[in-house]
Amino acid sequence: MDKNESKGSFKNKLRITIKKNKFNIIIIAVVLLIIACVGIYNNFFGNIETYTVVNGYVEKSSDTQGYLIKEEKVASSSSSDVTIPVIDQGKKAAKNEIIAIYKDESYTKYLQEIENMDKEIQTLIKDLPSTYSSDIKDIDNQISETSKEALKTTSYIKMQEYKNKLDDLSYKKVLILGTLSPEGSKIRELITQREDYEEKSKTSSNNIKAPMTGVVTYKIDGLEDSSSISSVYNYSTDDIENIMKKYSTNDQNKFGIKIVNNYEAYIIIKEEKGKNDEYIVKDKDYTIRINEISDKKITGTLTKIIDSDNYYYCIFKVENGIEDIVDARALSLNIVWKRVSGIAVPKHYIKENKEKNYSYVTMLHAGEYIDIPVDIIIESDNVCIIDNMSKEDIEKLGIESKTSIELYDQIIYKPEKEG
Repeated sequence: MDKNESKGSFKNKLRITIKKNKFNIIIIAVVLLIIACVGIYNNFFGNIETYTVVNGYVEKSSDTQGYLIKEEKVASSSSSDVTIPVIDQGKKAAKNEIIAIYKDESYTKYLQEIENMDKEIQTLIKDLPSTYSSDIKDIDNQISETSKEALKTTSYIKMQEYKNKLDDLSYKKVLILGTLSPEGSKIRELITQREDYEEKSKTSSNNIKAPMTGVVTYKIDGLEDSSSISSVYNYSTDDIENIMKKYSTNDQNKFGIKIVNNYEAYIIIKEEKGKNDEYIVKDKDYTIRINEISDKKITGTLTKIIDSDNYYYCIFKVENGIEDIVDARALSLNIVWKRVSGIAVPKHYIKENKEKNYSYVTMLHAGEYIDIPVDIIIESDNVCIIDNMSKEDIEKLGIESKTSIELYDQIIYKPEKEG
């Protein structure tokens, strides 16, 4: 190889090396630029959160134990006599309405007579036309479903409820089928006799009648005379403490029959001072959630507040939903002292201008970040309900703000730099 060829080869290698180095330098420069851009983005934008403003609410509430003061009258507490419930547990009854029957020899005879009549009616019905109305098919379906449900229960009260329902459905079917027979027929005669016999049974001494209008319950606990709704406003703190102790420790639960007034009752709670004092207002209505019953809410009017050393004893008058708690003495409750709906934002999105002492949120509007002064109406641990600050207050602070916060606006949050 001559000298010229050697020089040419060297120049080519040098040219290739320079090109490679330039390419590597460009790659390194691009990588460094990307790293710098990522750093700038993270520094200015990377930690920014955005939130779309929506409607929401904040509640101030407290979980507590409530004690139910109710009007109740025992109709029967005899454990020696077999009692047949007539009205279902938790259903309403009018004063003097038959709610149960003592089962003795005369009642057994009555049932036997009714059964004989029903058998005779059923025999005669077989000769009627086989084309029945849709009502009959409906009743047959109900009888079938009720029979299936009855097989699942072991409660005497529930068994009797199912039996009563089946008896009513069967007799309703008999009445409809009876209309298919001609006037003066044996079927119609038997149906009339049955109705007369049932009517006479209503005057029997075996009947247990409701001593007042209210809801029927077949549970008694021995505390029926331990409190009175007529005396509730005269209770001292000692009286209330005694009732609370009795209600919390009593575990009696035996069969009996009583009526509970479902139009008026009282709930007493003991609220520690310093927690919700500003919201406890006499004669105001409050929502009371009953924790033992899912989604059950009632309204209670705070009719009396007894101010003690460290507590408020609050007496709520209740006139709704009592039928669901007729057997209760002590209840786990959630009292909603205040609920405010409005523009809801996460608490950490709200910043403080310490120099002029006002709150603000930062909104992303038309590509710009704008600080909007707001008033905090109510807050929880995580959420605030806010409103736009009034023009008068903005002017007093000597700040400029021509934009307001509205639903579905986007606000931002950027953590403060440490150090």
